[in-house]
Amino acid sequence: MLRFTVALLIACTLQVWPVPASAEMRQFANIVYELPKGWRAGGKSDGRLELRHDDDHCRNCRILLDPGVEGGGPVAAWRDAMATPGKDMKVLGSPQLHHETIGDWPVEVMLRQVEDDGRGKLQAFFAIDLPARNELIVFEGSARDEETFNRSLAALNNDVAPILNGLQFVSEGAEPVLGPPEAGSLEGPWFGTAIRNQYNGLSGTLDLVIDKRLMAFYADGRFFRGIPPSGAGPLDFEGLVAAGETGLGNYVVTGKEIELRFVDGDVSRMRMLNDSTIASGHVDIHPATFPPDGFRFAGVIRSASYTAFGPGIAGGVGSESTQVFRSDGTFTDSSFTGAFGSFDTGGGFTATTGQPERSGHYDVAGGLIILIPPEGEPRVAWIILEDVNSVIIGGQPVSATDDE
Repeated sequence: MLRFTVALLIACTLQVWPVPASAEMRQFANIVYELPKGWRAGGKSDGRLELRHDDDHCRNCRILLDPGVEGGGPVAAWRDAMATPGKDMKVLGSPQLHHETIGDWPVEVMLRQVEDDGRGKLQAFFAIDLPARNELIVFEGSARDEETFNRSLAALNNDVAPILNGLQFVSEGAEPVLGPPEAGSLEGPWFGTAIRNQYNGLSGTLDLVIDKRLMAFYADGRFFRGIPPSGAGPLDFEGLVAAGETGLGNYVVTGKEIELRFVDGDVSRMRMLNDSTIASGHVDIHPATFPPDGFRFAGVIRSASYTAFGPGIAGGVGSESTQVFRSDGTFTDSSFTGAFGSFDTGGGFTATTGQPERSGHYDVAGGLIILIPPEGEPRVAWIILEDVNSVIIGGQPVSATDDE
């Protein structure tokens, strides 16, 4: 691949860019920032919020916002640790290191080119030294040739620089994007499923897919998308936000409309169809309950998946797992994986592996179920009741079975 010397004018990269009064301000963990025009906040990558561009302006560029850390030590050493190359990554040449200041905050900058799984990339790490915290902004763009390198470089200067110069921090007195909640009329978990057809590009077939929705509402006006780590316990709102959780916020009920105001500044809406049904996209959700501590039940969870092979090979890879729960507080767990199929030439093959059946006991407390094997670490999942006879564990329904 072609290699280019990273020759950036850092002073130019970090020049002062005013933040327009109408800027769309967003938040991730401790960072309050301006969302650059044309960029959108998407999912997460290794716990970092990922910003992507909507068009070909910089198709393979991304900006990563790290949740940061309290008392992270010397910021340059922390930056280097956070920038440790992955297993398939090779650093090309020597990184360019630089010290800058953004506003009142010292910043340690690292610029480098890497080859990641055969693809050339330009990376920039901006480690910000706050009085009691370290924060990190990462830019990554394609550098497979001169054209993509220059495009990534332009995005770094034109899009990342305004973010850096407009950064605010909640720990340093910035107002959170989300305001305080107002007491609400919803409370507890709400759950629902819907079945739809989804095209499988590998097999050319329509597969049945089950969509699931789970929301936890709180009487103080907060919500969590799913069930929080605390289960049925109080919601640690500030702690979750500081850790980089974005699937929570405030809800407001106006007539039949429920507005979800997320902590990062995003907004979505649901509709209350009646007192026991909320329309959430293509899925209707209904009130559920947390089981009491010490809850016992009998049932089985069976799950299976199938992935088809590509052209020229008929068949695929299938896996199955079975968990059996008993009302005496014990469970068994087994799994199976198999590959099977045939080539266009007619030759067939099979390959299977199995996991020995494991057993242990389970405890239910605070809306969580803890699976405790004889050896190894316990596993934890949320547990709810759709009704007194319908148990859902981690999104999987428990089918009734004869108690043993």
